[in-house]
Amino acid sequence: MELNIKDGSAFEILSQVHEKLGGELTEKKYEVHNELVDIVAHQFILIRGSNIMVNSVNTKEDLNYNVIGDTSGSRFINFRFEYNADLIRNTSDLNEEVDFPVSGIAIYDTSYSFKTFNKKDRLNQWVSLRIERTQINGLFYEFERYLDVIFPEGQQLVRYDIVPLEMHLLLKDIFDLNLDERTPVVNSIILSRLIECLGIFYQRSIDKHYKATHNLHPDDLKQLMEMKDTLINPYKPLPSLANLAEGYGYSLSKLKRDFSSVFGSSIKKFHTDLRLETAKQLLQNENRSITEVSRMVGYNSISKFSAAFKKSYQISPKEASTKYQKK
Repeated sequence: MELNIKDGSAFEILSQVHEKLGGELTEKKYEVHNELVDIVAHQFILIRGSNIMVNSVNTKEDLNYNVIGDTSGSRFINFRFEYNADLIRNTSDLNEEVDFPVSGIAIYDTSYSFKTFNKKDRLNQWVSLRIERTQINGLFYEFERYLDVIFPEGQQLVRYDIVPLEMHLLLKDIFDLNLDERTPVVNSIILSRLIECLGIFYQRSIDKHYKATHNLHPDDLKQLMEMKDTLINPYKPLPSLANLAEGYGYSLSKLKRDFSSVFGSSIKKFHTDLRLETAKQLLQNENRSITEVSRMVGYNSISKFSAAFKKSYQISPKEASTKYQKK
């Protein structure tokens, strides 16, 4: 059996499968049980600009599944987390070797075409998160910061890894749910577990990238990652660099050099960018005054906050807030 599907949003994919295999399709669920397949796929839209699918698929004969990249419509970044599957292992035309027995992670742009093979009577269970490329720079600011790290310019937008134990347990929490119950608790568990999976995947990808491209001792890299985590708090002032260096056993010059080498930014700029991005999100999504927001992210002077904000985003804090209120 062969199935050709054009990539796109979750509902677009389910609609194509429904057209070819039959069954029942709603905005929330697709289900089919026939002589060829047993499929149950739940769709969730929990964050603007993204969609989630929780899939259980068993084919009753071998299936060649061909995904045709969509270069014309809305492009997505797709994160696939396999709980009990070997789809990624059986994917051909990869730009790198995949060498693991079962259950993998994949991230790819939906303009990417690939083929995979499903063995008969093999239950495949996985969760996919699709995020619109147009939303990456807004709602998913931190993702956008790391995409250039994981996918250097000129490389094809696809990456694979194994599912570590801690991620497998998070996915188990999702598949243990009664997914027909669309309660706030169920939605919260799905979203929180997926966010944790994303964090694990990104950290593993970034660690591998830095180890391959930077001549740093593994202990130094680990300390820099810990240091970065202490800096990702936009509501606290930037600590003294001298104290920061001393706390990690660095000289001040080594701290500045290694941090810039790994993260592509000075410590001060890294922290400032985070504060301003947090301020932008607060102005656009919460009913707070500019004065309140500026103080929350550590600016005592509204004029300095406004100048820094406009330099970064080419609009004033007032314009950012007003634009949101008019939507």
